[in-house]
Amino acid sequence: MKNTSVVSPSRRLSVEAALKRVVRGIGGSVLDDQKKDRNNQPENADFVFEQYRVVAELKILKKSQRESADMIAKLQVLHQKLLRNGIRVPVINGRAQLSARKLPLEYANELISLYREPIAGRIRKANRQIRSTKETLNMQDARACFFSPWTETIPVDLVMYLTSWRDA
Repeated sequence: MKNTSVVSPSRRLSVEAALKRVVRGIGGSVLDDQKKDRNNQPENADFVFEQYRVVAELKILKKSQRESADMIAKLQVLHQKLLRNGIRVPVINGRAQLSARKLPLEYANELISLYREPIAGRIRKANRQIRSTKETLNMQDARACFFSPWTETIPVDLVMYLTSWRDA
């Protein structure tokens, strides 16, 4: 896949490092900074904002679901089904540009279901980490915050739908 970044790979910004600097700069804590011997402890969330009673977790999708052979095959099947039913979808560089917002509800739901499980699994893990941290820090009443800079080519409307359904 062609690199479209305007920054050279060696100078690319680390989202995690940048977010840690921001969190520290606004008075939050980076839990990695407080690690001592965590070998026998459950996974924790990444950040705590004690003054606001917020526990936050960062999840970065490093592998593009849209680029996997399995997902490409599933998207092609959906595209063929749309064509058979007379629904035209723009194709750019040989790829159907499927958008849940622009499809009839039945097909939008099918598209959403293709992405749901890979993303939902990451959200469930983030929720477990947040709940564990809230318990460890005796902050059960804290709000949860989920940071996720989606680097994938997943339609934004789909990401918003998939990440808005749950709070830890």
